[in-house]
Amino acid sequence: MKVYTLMFQMDYWDEQFTRSVHLTEKGALTEQCNYLLELLLDIDWKEEDEKEMVYLSKIIEKDDNITIAQLLEYSKLLQFYANNAEIYTQIEPYTLLP
Repeated sequence: MKVYTLMFQMDYWDEQFTRSVHLTEKGALTEQCNYLLELLLDIDWKEEDEKEMVYLSKIIEKDDNITIAQLLEYSKLLQFYANNAEIYTQIEPYTLLP
């Protein structure tokens, strides 16, 4: 059985932690995008950058039929902004053994 661990590192706050563990890659990506949006929307950005993040939050929030490919695309964009704020994230797959 495979699980996906979502980990964050925030250099500004000198913090590193495991946020959650998911049974699906889609669940881990959804949580990654939602948490990054939550963190990033609390930061002051240029107006056009903030509009893009708000737009993404509305897509991710309302779209239950979102695909893994779309989530990967959104995740890359959010990670670009997060890297500027020294917030790093990683999804690690692990195989659980009996």
